[in-house]
Amino acid sequence: MTPKLVDAVELETTLDHSCERSLKECHQARARILYLVLGDFFLVVLIILAVLIRFSFIFPSVSVERPTGFRRAWKETSGSGWRIFWATFLASIPIGVIDRLLREITLAMEPAVTRLGGSYFDNMLGRWMLGTLTAQLIFTFLFTAVLVSALSLVFKDRTKWAPGTVSPATA
Repeated sequence: MTPKLVDAVELETTLDHSCERSLKECHQARARILYLVLGDFFLVVLIILAVLIRFSFIFPSVSVERPTGFRRAWKETSGSGWRIFWATFLASIPIGVIDRLLREITLAMEPAVTRLGGSYFDNMLGRWMLGTLTAQLIFTFLFTAVLVSALSLVFKDRTKWAPGTVSPATA
């Protein structure tokens, strides 16, 4: 176990066995446990994200029939991890926000449509809900297309790949 996790477990054990502590001290100790666990969780997420970004050139390489592999992808993304992250992140924000908004509207409409009874096609609210579901599905596909396009542009820029070039492995 990591030192932070050991500290959190020891703190929790101490809390469970101590009846002399005030309620405020117990809440503060539980908050410290939460911060320790969340800190470890975000560190793990950050490490996984960094590795995924470094390996993000594998799929574009395969799609243009270039030789690829983990080692090559790692080398090609060297020094550009943050640029790749921000390029894909910023490109996906507008569509991602609309996609999320449509999802929330659909979820908010569902209980009212269910209470009205009958088919979704029987009432106007049900038809609106089906419309937002369809729009949300379209924006999900657009979101994916924008991410793939942004990653492809970054790939083309970093690897100096040009359409029509034949890689040594396929020649």
